[in-house]
Amino acid sequence: MSTLRRLPWERATQLMIAVAIFGIASGSSSIRYVIEHTRGGLRWGALFALCAVAVAWAVAERPRLRFVPLLAAAAFAGLCLDSTAWSVEPRLTFERTVTLGVLLVAAAAVAHAAGGRSAAVGSALLGVLFGGVAVGAAGLATLALTHSNAIQPATLAYGARFQGYSQNPNTLGMLLAPATAIGAWWLVSTRSRGARIAAAVCLLLVFGELVATGSRGSLAGALVALLVLIAFDRRPLRTRALAAAACVIVVAACAVVTTHAATPATTAAPTPRPPPGRLARDAELKSPLGSELGAPAPGQPVQKRGLFSSSGRFRAWGGAIRQADRRPVAGYGFGTEGDVFADRYYGFDSNLAENSYIGLYLQLGLAGLLLFATVVAVLLLSARPIRAAGDARVAALAAALGCLVIGVGQSFLYSVGATGALPFWVCAFLASVSAPRTA
Repeated sequence: MSTLRRLPWERATQLMIAVAIFGIASGSSSIRYVIEHTRGGLRWGALFALCAVAVAWAVAERPRLRFVPLLAAAAFAGLCLDSTAWSVEPRLTFERTVTLGVLLVAAAAVAHAAGGRSAAVGSALLGVLFGGVAVGAAGLATLALTHSNAIQPATLAYGARFQGYSQNPNTLGMLLAPATAIGAWWLVSTRSRGARIAAAVCLLLVFGELVATGSRGSLAGALVALLVLIAFDRRPLRTRALAAAACVIVVAACAVVTTHAATPATTAAPTPRPPPGRLARDAELKSPLGSELGAPAPGQPVQKRGLFSSSGRFRAWGGAIRQADRRPVAGYGFGTEGDVFADRYYGFDSNLAENSYIGLYLQLGLAGLLLFATVVAVLLLSARPIRAAGDARVAALAAALGCLVIGVGQSFLYSVGATGALPFWVCAFLASVSAPRTA
């Protein structure tokens, strides 16, 4: 197929990747008006449109299918669908499985259409970067127009954090971390002066906002991704070692500064008065159920957020594992993590376990964990060795590994409505494509 016939589908797919990422971010925006008007429209419409365009591109390219990654992904999606039989919320499980299936089809179609052509792989990756840039730019606009929506307020334990256009700082961080890796790859691999300027601007925006979120897990994921990029670089070992050391120092310094510069609130929010007829000694007012476990005794100081503190996650993870142990084989059903997990832990504010692997254990048991690990292993290990300088698959591999690191502190790898899910699956599939050709 000629380049002129291929280009429209390639550019259309790149655009739709960016639009889908922005649509997903809009579905969980910090602005209530946006959520109310886009939750069921832009988010899912853009995802289905991306799937249609990607499949059309793949059909036009007529690639040779690689069945092992497809079978592994199909087996995982099949288990998700089968879990409707024992799910505590069968309809929710079915709906979440459909959206995950659409995402997997879209990611696989993008990878098969771009497979073997480094430029096409890079084009799809830039779609992920541009999606992150669009969300970042919307975050700056939100900060300028509605400052209160862009900043997560400080509490007694935590300082104020930047969330921009996203639901919270962590959901923004899980998108900007892989975008940072792709931006860094674009900056060092392109030869055009104009492209380098554009790459530098994009990288500055996504990394700057990533630091402002104060999301330590996302910063760790970005660091791992950058180190992978450096490891596969063709420059001398000494140069790569210096670059790796510089990345570690910069990211560590950013984490320390954002953690200690954020000043917690000095006074707590006023305790609501009980409504008429409600006893003044209501235990929920004195000690809310959501902060029952691990709360400090009366008179003890509130534990501040530190660089290595768990933010209540360790207690929440332990509780989620104990819940999952009651159904260890197949879990409670795909997509039911928010319904099954009960947050009763002081310092932890989420209806999810905030660990993708524990969350999978809770939803699909050991069977789901093993199948997910199989899919990831097949995708990341099935490609031929990455040897060519500037190979776009390096950026895809780095971004996917960074997302896996972030998954330790966030439940998002399987949740299509999370801003980091689409970048993860697209990058994971792109990392599995065959060795690049020049044409």
